[in-house]
Amino acid sequence: MKKLLYILLGTAATICLSACDDNGQNGGGGNSGGGTDDNVTAEVTYSVAGGEDILSLFDITATYTDETGSRKEQKLTSLPCDITLSTIETLPFEAAVSLTLTERPEYPDKEKYTVGLAIGISYELSNGKQYSSLSLNTQQFSKDKIDAYKKIVMDKKWESAVTVEE
Repeated sequence: MKKLLYILLGTAATICLSACDDNGQNGGGGNSGGGTDDNVTAEVTYSVAGGEDILSLFDITATYTDETGSRKEQKLTSLPCDITLSTIETLPFEAAVSLTLTERPEYPDKEKYTVGLAIGISYELSNGKQYSSLSLNTQQFSKDKIDAYKKIVMDKKWESAVTVEE
């Protein structure tokens, strides 16, 4: 009987000790995709949105920071456009995106153009923390005012950056 009691106590002690991490905190039984306090990962999305006529007025290239911290370029062929980095394991991470606009010399002749442009960065951490920023307002301009609008857009700096951290 004593032998059975010792076996039960030993089993109970083993279970209790294995449920805690090195700091004595509850480890939660392993990582089931949600990450642990020691291994928080991030999914980062760069977003670009625009009015339906913006790509007929400009060629747009997005330059962004990839998972390794390098800068990559992607020509945008449709909007909205999302560029998602699936698993960033090294935090903090400096997420940055910028747009280069090149005015198209020829574009469709219309009575009104629906324009607007926005860039943003969002992320979600494996611990549940989230961040998002993107706001697009579209406007309509008549063809006699579109050249003034194009100049304003070309003179603007199109960039966004955020530090992704726990």
